[in-house]
Amino acid sequence: MDAAVGEEAGAGGKPGGEAEDAAEATAAGQAERFLEGVCVLEDGTPLAGVDFHAPWKIDDGRSAPIGSSGAGGSFRLKEGERTVRVTHPHARLVQAEGGAVEPSEEGTWPVLTIAGSALRLVFRDRPGTAHVRLVNAETNEPVTDVAGLRMAWHFRGGALTMGVPDDPGLGGWIPIPEGRLPETGGGDRAGVETDPAGVEVELAMPGYERARLPLKDVRGRMQVAVRPVAPDAKGVVLTFHETSPSGGPPAMPKARVSVLGLPADLGSFGLYGLPDGTWEIEVSAIFPGNETRRGRRAFERHGAPVDLGTIELKPAGRVALRVVDSAGEAVPQAWAVVVRPEEDVDQGRRLDLDSGGRAGVGDLEPGVGHRVVVKGLPRDLEQTVVAAADAKPVEFRWPERLVSCRITLLVDGKAVANPDGRTTIPAVVQESPLPRDRGAWRGDGTFEARLVPGAYRFSVLATPREGGDLALFAGEVTVPSGDAFETRLELERSGR
Repeated sequence: MDAAVGEEAGAGGKPGGEAEDAAEATAAGQAERFLEGVCVLEDGTPLAGVDFHAPWKIDDGRSAPIGSSGAGGSFRLKEGERTVRVTHPHARLVQAEGGAVEPSEEGTWPVLTIAGSALRLVFRDRPGTAHVRLVNAETNEPVTDVAGLRMAWHFRGGALTMGVPDDPGLGGWIPIPEGRLPETGGGDRAGVETDPAGVEVELAMPGYERARLPLKDVRGRMQVAVRPVAPDAKGVVLTFHETSPSGGPPAMPKARVSVLGLPADLGSFGLYGLPDGTWEIEVSAIFPGNETRRGRRAFERHGAPVDLGTIELKPAGRVALRVVDSAGEAVPQAWAVVVRPEEDVDQGRRLDLDSGGRAGVGDLEPGVGHRVVVKGLPRDLEQTVVAAADAKPVEFRWPERLVSCRITLLVDGKAVANPDGRTTIPAVVQESPLPRDRGAWRGDGTFEARLVPGAYRFSVLATPREGGDLALFAGEVTVPSGDAFETRLELERSGR
């Protein structure tokens, strides 16, 4: 399982909320003055996640708010901010005590003009979305930070799962579509057709038992009591770096295991839902200057909770390489893959070389030998290289010199055009020693490049002489040793 350590965020995960530090001092040394207020629903429930924007900066949808309401619904704005635009992802403003709301069209955010020194803003939930909040059954306190939550919609024959890596700043309220599955980015419901009456929603929060509710019963705003549970494994992530890490990707298990609580920041963490067995956890973090640090711990679990101790993040290892021909000239057709010995090269991350034939990767486990495989050549080149923070470039040398090649591809006697060609047969190149963005494809269908000697396959999708749909045409050519090589290659239709 892998985990990434992210940047430390304030309470609620939003700037300008209750977690904001004390007021900044003005240039004259005077403390700035603030307007204070509270956001609530019509029944008095505090509403977190209300953002306040300067009215002229909200149109692009990307401007940072100048204030936000926290878990208790309270907020504050600088006294000079007397006109603001008010936004919330699931509720709309219906009343303002201490201010006036300008009428707004449907789908736009209202503008609030502040008249007094204190505000009470009343909101109404938009229809179609329910809101569920987990409550600690032992303390009766709501769970207001839902970072690491995993939601699942269980239906006959499957389940739809969504993760919440970062707390959205809604005071613990979890939005759930009423009576339907959630929409994906494309606006559909992941292609699932099922009766909502048979769907159950599961809320799995690290540190608590899982809550499971019939979707048909999820309406309005409701709270669900869940008991705290002990972790299956716990540990601490530390680093000797003095600066907090910069933001990284969300923590996600590498294996298909239902594990909650993977570390997303420095400090203590707990793993939940961890099956018995032998495990290995890797933690990585990106620090200022794009420096990667990594930690790793192998452990076993057999029923009882496991204490992993301290996982110390240390500078990651680096592998650097350069690919050249026998004369020391960079080989443009090559690319590389770096994997651990037990990993599949075909599943490895592709590293493209620069114009000097160089490539490198700097987020590897230090002290571990990695397979470095250079591909894109008539045969692969491979070496085992130990990743190190101060790694020196490793050279891969092809035993022959590059050859200047000029190869014209023909289909039914006509030269194949590049994607922008207008005078030769239009076609789409499928295979060649170099991708289209790096190869020199001329308008007359001629491919020009410097290649190492060897056999190469070309294929294109083109319209046959007799017409009809596109068909695949392919052929091979052998580039001999020497200074230059020129040929015309008639491609044959595949499958005939």
